[in-house]
Amino acid sequence: MNDSDIHQIIQAVEEKKASIVQLGTDITEAKHRQDEATKSIKTIERDMRDFENNKDSKLVELQVSSSKIDMSGVLILGRLLSTSSRRV
Repeated sequence: MNDSDIHQIIQAVEEKKASIVQLGTDITEAKHRQDEATKSIKTIERDMRDFENNKDSKLVELQVSSSKIDMSGVLILGRLLSTSSRRV
């Protein structure tokens, strides 16, 4: 083996080490995302059970929430229109 071969082997080993470290980080991040997704699933399942057990109350809650969203959208649109009319 000559120096060039040794250098290439050392470089390949270093690249593999870096790859292993990166894969470890990727696995940790993926586990974190999986934990967050599991929490979201449990929340959604609980909300679905709550809705199934109390449809009337939840429908009213959704209608109130929806109307608040609609009103905020109207307010934002009004602000945008008034701002744009001032620029003209």
